[in-house]
Amino acid sequence: GVAECLAAQKKPEAADAYRSYLAVQPTDSGARARLVHLLVEHQQYDVALADLNRAEAGQGANTPPNLDAMRMRADIQVAQKKWDDAIATLNKAVALSPRDAQLHGGLGRIYLQKRDFPDALKELKVALQLDAGNVAYWKDLSSSYYLSGDCVSTLATLDQIAKMETPGAGGWFIRGLCYDKLNQPKPALEAYQKFLSLDQGQNADQEWQAQERSKILRKVLEHKR
Repeated sequence: GVAECLAAQKKPEAADAYRSYLAVQPTDSGARARLVHLLVEHQQYDVALADLNRAEAGQGANTPPNLDAMRMRADIQVAQKKWDDAIATLNKAVALSPRDAQLHGGLGRIYLQKRDFPDALKELKVALQLDAGNVAYWKDLSSSYYLSGDCVSTLATLDQIAKMETPGAGGWFIRGLCYDKLNQPKPALEAYQKFLSLDQGQNADQEWQAQERSKILRKVLEHKR
């Protein structure tokens, strides 16, 4: 109770209170998770990992691997941008729980960060087979397709996302770029104009690019008439 009150007040003493409690109740995985998340919030990543290591060491060699502990470890490694370590941890977790969409989605996002697009696409497709309604997986999939140069699949994925939520300025800009690369001037111009109407000066470089491409595309379309 003391730990939770201190955590609610965002006081650093909460970590010590959780440790005192866990010394008496070491099997309370919920309290362990709250302690680790608290340490991560304060960017005490090495301390958080040390706490996890101590907990695992105290369980003994014959204790089955703990999926929640693996998730926490991966979260810490992602926060530290230790992508390869996080991939290794999540692969162990996937071996324990192969039908966990979150694990596959997390792996896909890390592969995307590493610009390993084939593996990102593979993991994100598995995640979507397990949880087709998760828009975050669809967005990561569209980014993977776009960054790997597959504009046709990017547009198809953006169409799927549009069924789930109203497209924002960024989505319209990517559409414009894709149609542009596919030499489809009319939908490219329309997408750029939609982006410009929604962006309202928030992304100056992209606005300049959309305006310049719009000028060229209008000339192309006029020449075709």
